[in-house]
Amino acid sequence: MKLSTVAIVLLTRAFIGELSEALNVTVTPGPVSMCMEGDNITLSCLVSQRKRSSHVLVLRWLYFPTPEDEHLVVRMGMKKSKYYGNYSKHFPQSKFHLWEEMDGQIYHLLILNVSLEDRGNYTCKVQEIRKHRNKWRASSNGTGSMELRVHRIPSTGKADVIWRMFEDLYLCAVLICSIGLVCMLVFAMTITCQHLQHKRRLRANYYLVKCPENSSGETVTSVSSSSPAMHRKERRHKPQLRDITEQLPPPQIPAKAPVPRKPRRTKLLKARPTKMVGMLTLIELILHKSIIFFHNKALKRLSDADRVS
Repeated sequence: MKLSTVAIVLLTRAFIGELSEALNVTVTPGPVSMCMEGDNITLSCLVSQRKRSSHVLVLRWLYFPTPEDEHLVVRMGMKKSKYYGNYSKHFPQSKFHLWEEMDGQIYHLLILNVSLEDRGNYTCKVQEIRKHRNKWRASSNGTGSMELRVHRIPSTGKADVIWRMFEDLYLCAVLICSIGLVCMLVFAMTITCQHLQHKRRLRANYYLVKCPENSSGETVTSVSSSSPAMHRKERRHKPQLRDITEQLPPPQIPAKAPVPRKPRRTKLLKARPTKMVGMLTLIELILHKSIIFFHNKALKRLSDADRVS
């Protein structure tokens, strides 16, 4: 009876000792790490003091924004299959990435584009599992944690506000379209103003202008304002005005009749003599002699008339 009780006590102590032994789990950087907003950070989970290398490790990364709130980031199972929790899936892009560097010793968790929402406590829980009588049982556990703090860069001022405004493509497109419309309106207004000004100048050319030199106050039309119809009327009325006006006295006869200048012989280019050219020169000589003859007669008559008077 005593032997049986001693054996039971020894077995229970050995079993409790196995469970009480824990894995040594360390998380780096820690226990507190500072990170700038927008940077990437890598958390490492170092596992040591394993009982046997044949045992399987099950790892979990947990995120605690507050001590009471727990979120599963990622879990690695017995077959080293990775399962990302609901907290990791609610991001539009992959934010967490887990990989193993050394077999069963170092596990890295990469956090991309750290924001203020990612600050809090991160815990790495490792459990060693062994197979006993076709059943998987936990032989040892280990836990390591660290606190992540995010430092936000203060905005520089108006430059950041302007840059954020222009980051939106829709806003840029609207601004470009509005500037184009304003330019088109200004261009159309300038063209219309030039057209109206040109019309006013054309109308002003047709107006009657008062002559400042005429004392009687009569109005005369300028050369530019007279239309082609007015020119035609003036041409029609010109012979009538000549009939109405008084007959002008005959021009005075000069004391000495003007002596006609001898026409200069034009130098003709040498060309081949033809019969037609000879006939033309004869006709010109006859006409020239007849003109001189009649001119001399007219001069004699004028001189005789002066003597008689």
